[in-house]
Amino acid sequence: NIKPENTWSEIPLFSKKILLAGTADLITEEHDSYIIWDIKTSQKVNEDKLKKFKFQILTYCVLLQEMTEYKYNIIPGGIISIRSKSKISEDVHEESHEPEMFKITSDEVGIFTEYNTMLKSRINECKILMESK
Repeated sequence: NIKPENTWSEIPLFSKKILLAGTADLITEEHDSYIIWDIKTSQKVNEDKLKKFKFQILTYCVLLQEMTEYKYNIIPGGIISIRSKSKISEDVHEESHEPEMFKITSDEVGIFTEYNTMLKSRINECKILMESK
């Protein structure tokens, strides 16, 4: 349900606590939640690449949650793959590839939740160590 009025693109995300940053390609708002999407323009998305891309989105979710101080529901959306041609075609009438969408499954969201809980715990441990010095 990506519409211009509820979509932002190229959003910089960062964490000063864990010194990590990235740029979300798309963030959409739907039903009081923010959903993070990533656009890939590689020739083909294989299983190995897909796992890395999904982890990237999950990491962006953690960064956005930290930036917003956990005030909003942040949801990992998925990968939008727009396959480009191997050569630039001079034939204007040549058909283009249809975009493919790879959504993040509920099992992967469960992994995200565990990852996020672990990361929050590590951040708190780091805060305690920093305060004790």
